[in-house]
Amino acid sequence: MDPLVVEFVGEEYSVPSTAQFTFGRNGDLEIDSNPYLHRRLGVFAHDSDQGWTLYNVGSSIAIDLTDSSSTSRMTVAPGSSVALSFEETILTFSAGPHTYELCVEVPVSRGDFALEDPPTGTQTISVSDMLLTPDQRLCLVGLAEARLRDRAAGFDAIPTNRQVAARLGWKITKFNRKLDNVCDKFARAGVSGLRGDASSLATRRRERLVDHALTVGILTEADLDLLKD
Repeated sequence: MDPLVVEFVGEEYSVPSTAQFTFGRNGDLEIDSNPYLHRRLGVFAHDSDQGWTLYNVGSSIAIDLTDSSSTSRMTVAPGSSVALSFEETILTFSAGPHTYELCVEVPVSRGDFALEDPPTGTQTISVSDMLLTPDQRLCLVGLAEARLRDRAAGFDAIPTNRQVAARLGWKITKFNRKLDNVCDKFARAGVSGLRGDASSLATRRRERLVDHALTVGILTEADLDLLKD
């Protein structure tokens, strides 16, 4: 069987189906020494029945997959995996102030595999470990309430700024200030989509913020207890 081909900044790696291929701060592909990047973020592994699979073995960084020949896109959350069905897949992920991109050519999906010995070294700085003030957490919970109650709810379930402010009993100016603070905090940690021009920022940053908070486990259903009935 033809090998999986992984390309990063002009360097190509050929991975036979009998091997695993890891990437991160350490691994078969050493992306960067960036301390916000997991020592091992992802693993490519092949299963004889279902083909090549990407495993996100990190704890707080999501990996976005885009089909290079279409608009198809998906996100692989920490602790989850996905069969690689695109012939050529672009992987993007952010860690701290940096965003990285890998290109993967699949020879054509998911099988069990045993991850090799866990890495050692400098501790990874995780976005999910960032401290939020009580008001910042409450701001996030107010935005994410509908999706915390029903994970199948779409982005249209996210309330407006004024609706969240009223739900929390805050003035709109206070809510807007807290939202700006939360977005700036995560943007500085490398979360994309929270800064931009005025039009795109106003319409998309709340969706991106909620999606990230739920994907990496910053918020859980237990946080709903913070809201008043």
